[in-house]
Amino acid sequence: MSVSSIGSGFASGVYGWRNSFAHAGRAAADIAGATVTERPAGAPGREGDLVSGVTGLSEAEIEAKASAKVLQADSDMIGTLVDITV
Repeated sequence: MSVSSIGSGFASGVYGWRNSFAHAGRAAADIAGATVTERPAGAPGREGDLVSGVTGLSEAEIEAKASAKVLQADSDMIGTLVDITV
């Protein structure tokens, strides 16, 4: 491992964390903009916006959890390096 790659785990984690918040914002906007009205089964509507928004929020949650794990792993790795060199 090179010295220059030490901060890359942290940078990747932060990038993923920010990306997950942006993804959640877009999904929330999709949900807020969706219209749901009562209509007969099979009639056309804009339910796709609502469904994509809800699945987008789930995806954003998974992205945030994965990014948090990347940040934790980076922190653990740095802690191990400091313990070894001290």
